[in-house]
Amino acid sequence: MGSMSALLGGGIVCWAYGAYVINNHYKEKEAKTNDPEQIFTANDKQDDARVRKIKKRLILGSLVYGVYDMFEGKPPIEWWTKVHYDLLELDEVLTEDDLDRYATELQDEHKNKYLGVFRRKKESPSAEASDWVVAISGTEPLNWADLQNDLAIILETLNSKNLITILEVVVRSLGAQHGFCSVNVTGHSLGAAAGLLVCRRLALKGCLVEGHFFNPPFTTLESLAHTCTHAVKHALMRVFPAEGENFFDAGKRLGSKVLHAVPDTDRRSKALPEFKTLAEAKWSPYLYVNKK
Repeated sequence: MGSMSALLGGGIVCWAYGAYVINNHYKEKEAKTNDPEQIFTANDKQDDARVRKIKKRLILGSLVYGVYDMFEGKPPIEWWTKVHYDLLELDEVLTEDDLDRYATELQDEHKNKYLGVFRRKKESPSAEASDWVVAISGTEPLNWADLQNDLAIILETLNSKNLITILEVVVRSLGAQHGFCSVNVTGHSLGAAAGLLVCRRLALKGCLVEGHFFNPPFTTLESLAHTCTHAVKHALMRVFPAEGENFFDAGKRLGSKVLHAVPDTDRRSKALPEFKTLAEAKWSPYLYVNKK
């Protein structure tokens, strides 16, 4: 019975992952049909605040697409050029000490191309665009490092990953050199989770960086278990009317063991004081969530 539950659970995971890959590919292809150059108009300076914010969001989204394409090795569309930005190498924004100290993390970033650093061109017509943008891509389904980072989100251990380390070093270096108010951080999905974590961490230290994040995940192991419990039980009862409840109970016992195996942290006890600090600093991220 236990093996049947594991087999069924594995099948559900594989099906969900396959559906995610297909849907993600479709959405990316559909979104990239829009030419980012069309957001710039002759009367850009006459736009109201709402329109300027929408244009800024489109600019940031284009930079995220640029990072995606860098990893996939596609022909250089150079989305950043279309929205009047230059792409810089990390060697150009980090100090010699940082390059030596974080050599391992930099090697990992070079292999997986987690992020891109972009500098706004002087001729950019958009008044809302930030001088500096750090953009982080989301999960590439065929990239093992991204899948490991996704698992780290669920297990609440993303803060210890190379992606977070090098992202914080880059953002902190840009802020120290050019002012934190001139730096924006943006990302999608996994990249949104990483950017949100780093911006929040910096804000708690008094370094306020504006963050714009697309569809950030809010899934931990505990919340995932509670969310899926009723749906899985309902599905099992429909597929196996006689033994469905037994399968469910076996899976629940296994899930309880896994949950208890994850070391508890004092994150929740720190949450309220940290939120108070963020409120006093008047820092909050911009979150763009697709309702579908």
